[in-house]
Formats: sequence, structure tokens, C-alpha cells
Amino acid sequence: MQKECQFKKCSDTCEEETYNFDFEGRTYTRSRYCCNTDFCNAGSRSYGTMGKGMGEMMVLLLCMCSYLLLM
Repeated sequence: MQKECQFKKCSDTCEEETYNFDFEGRTYTRSRYCCNTDFCNAGSRSYGTMGKGMGEMMVLLLCMCSYLLLM
């Protein structure tokens, strides 16, 4: 039985682009960035002195940052 990655925050159909939006009378430019990393394998397998959970925490942090960029 294969393990499924739990950090699937990237869309297969993402297209990088820049778009404008208006808010309170000002125009802003926002860039959408696509994932270039397989988040299933992005965490470190060598845990070092920080402990085993650090790899998982780094993957979670990457996913949260990507989510905020794609909003």
C-alpha cells in the first residue's frame, strides 16, 4: 500500500501570471507563482540535531507560504 502525501497544496493546472486588482481606490499588481517542488519530497530526510519532526514542519511552512501566494 502506497503512502499518500498529505501536503498537496499545488495545482496541476497552475499558470504563472501577473494581474491587477483594485482596492480602496488603488490599483495593485499581484503575481501568481506556481509550485516547482514536489512537496511530498520537499522535507529533509536527515533530521540532524533538531529532531525528526523538523522536516515535516518545513514542508508545512512551505505549503502555507505557497497557499498565501496563490490567494
